[in-house]
Amino acid sequence: MAFSVWKALGYGVMRVRERPAEAARIWVFDALLLIALPVFLVLVSGAWPGPGNTVTFDHLSLLQRIPATGAFLALLGLWFCSEGAWARFLATDEPVGTLPYRLGKDELRIFGVTAFWAVIGGVILFCLMMPIAFLGMAAREGGAAGQALAALVAVLLLGWAIFFLPRVNASAMLAVRRKAFSPLGHFSATDPFWFRLGLAFGVGVGLSVLFGYGAPIFLAGLAGMEGSMRMMLGGQSMMPWMDWFGAQKPPHAGHAAIVLAAWAGSGAALLVSRGIYAHAAIHALEQHELDARRGYPAASRAGEEARGA
Repeated sequence: MAFSVWKALGYGVMRVRERPAEAARIWVFDALLLIALPVFLVLVSGAWPGPGNTVTFDHLSLLQRIPATGAFLALLGLWFCSEGAWARFLATDEPVGTLPYRLGKDELRIFGVTAFWAVIGGVILFCLMMPIAFLGMAAREGGAAGQALAALVAVLLLGWAIFFLPRVNASAMLAVRRKAFSPLGHFSATDPFWFRLGLAFGVGVGLSVLFGYGAPIFLAGLAGMEGSMRMMLGGQSMMPWMDWFGAQKPPHAGHAAIVLAAWAGSGAALLVSRGIYAHAAIHALEQHELDARRGYPAASRAGEEARGA
């Protein structure tokens, strides 16, 4: 069975329907992780989120930044634990234990793959700094032609990212499925269906925005509450929905329900995205298939030369 865009979009939901109790155990730990950050930041900063109290690192003193940084590092480790748990659940047949989070070889492989591609991404961004600065100058001073050129390049870069990033994420899923650290090998394993994988990823990004922001803001509007997309996406807030909750005068159960809906929507979007990567990992080429694809043309030429001799 080949990689399918529609089956990839529904793969995560299908796996949850097959093993709901195991998925629920992972979600419980994810929920605790999600709640821990806002609570800790409120305790560290001493400021309830709201107008003028948006919690960012810029608003924290040096003494407050130290524990906040430590908390983020700890939560980052727990995030890798969550990724490992979901990778085992979605891409393998391993059972989910009573304690779904682990800190073992799977998590180390995910960290290694993530670090590898982060370095590659940093190098790419460094190489693009001058062209991006040039395009920015052209957009400001080049009139309509400069703005059109900058827009075209931005669209091309966005298109490249849509087809590149899901293969990176699938390589982390493959590291857990195959119990091997091979970022480039895992990346190449999705060669045959890179375009379909990118299409599924693009739809997944749209669903993430819809579930995590659009739907909750729409529900807030239906209930007579103000749900500002500017507050959600601007201000570099570390916890935008909690800041939105604190900005209400006064916040009540309806506002809390919107925040919970946003968190649930984000979780659903993550499930869809992880399902796409797991579906890609399951249908990725095995190493012997990769070797055959690379070796076949050379072997074919060698055979022709032998027959000609």
